[in-house]
Amino acid sequence: TRNEFTLWLHTMKLSKAAAARALGVSSTTVTEMVNGNQPISRRTELACAALYCRIGSLKFPWKHHLNLRHG
Repeated sequence: TRNEFTLWLHTMKLSKAAAARALGVSSTTVTEMVNGNQPISRRTELACAALYCRIGSLKFPWKHHLNLRHG
């Protein structure tokens, strides 16, 4: 929800511009989410959770479990 997103911003001590950079969206999008004019996508929810948990980048640690041979 927008309240949860706003709480995340305050908890993370991020400006709207910094949050936009971290989430890979525009500052306008962040403002729209805070104002409740744009829904918060599942992608954004997951990105916020990853940033909160300090997961900066996924290195796809599970890929060694996949058999990706073709043909």
